[in-house]
Amino acid sequence: MKTVKRISEFGKAVDFVRGIKTDVIVADIATDHGYLAEYLSKQSWVKKVVASDISKRCLDKVIKLIETNNLKNIETIVGDGLIPLEKVDISVIAGVGGWEIIKMLKTQNAMANGDNKCDVFVLQPAQNVVELREWLFDNEIFVIKDYVIEDAERFYPIIIVDVSKKQSNEKSVYN
Repeated sequence: MKTVKRISEFGKAVDFVRGIKTDVIVADIATDHGYLAEYLSKQSWVKKVVASDISKRCLDKVIKLIETNNLKNIETIVGDGLIPLEKVDISVIAGVGGWEIIKMLKTQNAMANGDNKCDVFVLQPAQNVVELREWLFDNEIFVIKDYVIEDAERFYPIIIVDVSKKQSNEKSVYN
């Protein structure tokens, strides 16, 4: 079942971080069914959506969605995480575990020869949320916004980060 509230909430999160820019390129990493890519492709400020997944079978679903809805601005790429991407403005990584998100964030800088493939991420970890938050804190990654949404009586954390900025972690909430 398509969870419209959650999809639109991810869209709002991307809209929140885009600022006043138009012609934004957004990556939907681990796109799976492609519903988020479809939603984003219909936004007037989105120039292109890159839907990537490690599974060719998942991308076949996205290709069918593109053809059925005559979507012109979605590019599909088979590949692991951020590895197949060129530079994008915003990346959404939703529905994968916190450890997998950490792996993707750790490797992206080295893959782009010292330049991040993306600076701003909308993260929705399916598990290991505490570990992801600890890793972000330990690595002084700037958290723009961290909140939880409810959809179909389930709760989903959404963490928006900018990996190009450092967050000072000198003060603890426990002090």
